[in-house]
Amino acid sequence: MLTACVSLLVGLALGAIDPAATVRALAHAEAREGALKQVLSADAEGRRALREAGVVEALLALALDAQAPFQARTLALRAAGLTAHGAEVDTLASLLSPALDASPTTASDPARAQALALALEASQALRGAGARAALTPAVTAADPDVRAVALGAAGGPEQLCAALSDPQPVVRVAAARALGRQAGHADCVVAALKDRAPSVRGAALSAIGEARVGSAVDAVRAIAGNARGPTQVRAEALAVLGLLGDRGPARAALDTHLSKGGIVPLALGAVAALADSTDPDDLGRLRAAVSSKESSVAVRAAQALALRDDRQSVPALAALRARVGARYVADVDAALERLGAPPPQPPDPADLDDE
Repeated sequence: MLTACVSLLVGLALGAIDPAATVRALAHAEAREGALKQVLSADAEGRRALREAGVVEALLALALDAQAPFQARTLALRAAGLTAHGAEVDTLASLLSPALDASPTTASDPARAQALALALEASQALRGAGARAALTPAVTAADPDVRAVALGAAGGPEQLCAALSDPQPVVRVAAARALGRQAGHADCVVAALKDRAPSVRGAALSAIGEARVGSAVDAVRAIAGNARGPTQVRAEALAVLGLLGDRGPARAALDTHLSKGGIVPLALGAVAALADSTDPDDLGRLRAAVSSKESSVAVRAAQALALRDDRQSVPALAALRARVGARYVADVDAALERLGAPPPQPPDPADLDDE
């Protein structure tokens, strides 16, 4: 037995996936961890080979084995979700049952706590497998974590809007994020900008930008202009306003930064807002920002100009490369290369020797 396990471990360590060996390794505690890690790191071709060899069935058998270590069962669920479909999806969905009812979880009931943890892993595996229909019953699950996963993957616009009033912040965050992928149905997320939980407000702000919720302009402007608000949130609001086509606040913020110094996060948000503007004056602002005394702002502007294919900015970017610290050199080099101007190469050691 020991010789067989060592053989399995050596085979797994070599890197190439051997589906048959993986199935055998899953049955041996000594080799199981390596097999699970290899399945989780497999590329698309490797996953197909594993699936054809019946590895998914072996993974689900391990996940359902109440005698197996809990960590191994959770890893098996994660791995199974990478390739599961058909009957395997049904098996994953069966693990959601403990999360669907309202039975309380207590420290004195570790079995139920473990079942809920497995239900969460199963919900995430189903999400990864794209099994939207299998998650639909869980959008009203009693367990908030499973409810959040299900809503994010399978919730419709009406369900998501209603979930913005859920008592659990994790559910409200998931609903707001999902509404960002519901362009044309996300106006309800504007109200979440006033949620009592910062995480929900942040998710709502991001969703407004992603879904281009034009009705939110005034509310987002108020966030960007609130001098008492968190600077990072105000910066994100500037970037979101750019996505909504309202770049006035960003222009003012960047002009202030370039003339007086200004707050760096706001300048970064302003650069993001102006990055794809078609206004010639905004192109001039981005070119001017390359000369900012704050390296982070200058480099962000350089990246924006590179994305715009602004070849006229190459000399300014070359000068920027000469003055920024080592932390930013690679970023500037990438921008120069995108513009067709490879960065200067280090001197050849042979040439130095000749000197």
